[in-house]
Amino acid sequence: MIAILTRYANDTLLGYIKPYITKNNDGERINYTECEWRYIVTEMNGIKWKRGEKYDEWRGDSNNPKPKVPKEVLKKEQTFAVDDIIYLITNTEEDSMKLLQDIQKLKKIRGKDISDLDRYKLVNKIISFEKI
Repeated sequence: MIAILTRYANDTLLGYIKPYITKNNDGERINYTECEWRYIVTEMNGIKWKRGEKYDEWRGDSNNPKPKVPKEVLKKEQTFAVDDIIYLITNTEEDSMKLLQDIQKLKKIRGKDISDLDRYKLVNKIISFEKI
């Protein structure tokens, strides 16, 4: 059981990692400039990850678009709450101040009104690389 849980933990952690640079027919792209959210579906949620040859078979020719996301994944509501966010990391203290101002103006999160408590929690999670 410990080995299975360790594999799930490793897969989940690896799901947040992506190459710094991607090279393709369009040239070179620095992936970390995208500043995107990441959601990782764990196998413990009943969705099996494809590995090795099974992934390559599913993915197909890398010059073509990736296949559509399986319907069973799309049916699961992708939810998160303010408490799910650990850090809001910025490059500079100046960026942190801009983010703080944006959070103060924030009216909704996930389409729902945001409470003052959640707004304060978000502000508390801001840290810059300058401080780290």
